Amino acid sequence: MALRISLLTVLLIINYTETVCQNNSDSVKSIVNDIAQRHILQYEKIGISGEVSNLWINYQKLKQFASEQELIDNMSHESKIVRCYSFMALNEANSNKIFEILVNNLKDNESIGIQAFDVIYSRKVSDFYLSSILPGNISPSERLRLDSMILIDQSIQLAYKNALLNELPATDKYYGIIRQYAELGNGDALVTLARFQREADKDLILKTLDSKGNQYFAFKAIREFPDKDFFKPLTKQFYKRWYRTHYNYSELRMIYQALAKFPEQKGTIKIFNKTTKALGRWKRDYFSTYVKVAITKYPHKNFDYLVERIDLSDFNERAFKDYFEIDK
Repeated sequence: MALRISLLTVLLIINYTETVCQNNSDSVKSIVNDIAQRHILQYEKIGISGEVSNLWINYQKLKQFASEQELIDNMSHESKIVRCYSFMALNEANSNKIFEILVNNLKDNESIGIQAFDVIYSRKVSDFYLSSILPGNISPSERLRLDSMILIDQSIQLAYKNALLNELPATDKYYGIIRQYAELGNGDALVTLARFQREADKDLILKTLDSKGNQYFAFKAIREFPDKDFFKPLTKQFYKRWYRTHYNYSELRMIYQALAKFPEQKGTIKIFNKTTKALGRWKRDYFSTYVKVAITKYPHKNFDYLVERIDLSDFNERAFKDYFEIDK
């Protein structure tokens, strides 16, 4: 016998469905409003003790009650925290709209604060999206298209782009775009450009070496391209810093590593000796750590005696291991 449903039953079902949807929608609006009041994105555990974040609990509710379309609509919300949590929810739900959403939001340049345990850091919202992509949510071909768009569009300024420029192989296929970004002042592009080791690029590296702001990348570029014409200006930059009372530590670390690529130069040995024999104990021990990083990364027989001379404290030995990994 065929199942018959009365008109009244149908109307009741429709009314119930609409009521549930409306209640869910109201719940989502309330959750979004609560999230929008916050100014920092929090992961599950915050503080030294790792207490559960109330904001994270709200995010879990957002995932539970919001439909895919509501989450997509939230991507244009005025609150960057709402936008980021909505992207996370879509990402975790393996939405097939992820690629489209990324393409439409590559220029979301607002900075967002992010907290995990007691660590707080900031990044651009678009960088947050790009770094959050879960494996499989975009295809290899989509990733390639996305990376190409980011590289070609000069108005997109992201840490993700810098990483792309840093990872591009030194092949003729990419030389033009790498040179273009290096001329625009992109430090990562300058370092990649140096890997080509072309005579025509030396002037740009020297120009950056004399500029303010990008000198760290100039030192790193010389480490990639240790041409004899760079040695004298490199040592000049070292001595300018050695006699200061305030130091740019990342620049000094990179200068030592660049110098280590000139093991046959007497000036290199002189600077390394000066460092390991410095009168001030703190200065001697601290910067000897940088020397050890440099000669460990780029060993040479001329540096063998330094290996025996440098005797680091436990603290500086731990720092040595950290610094060895930092300056890739």
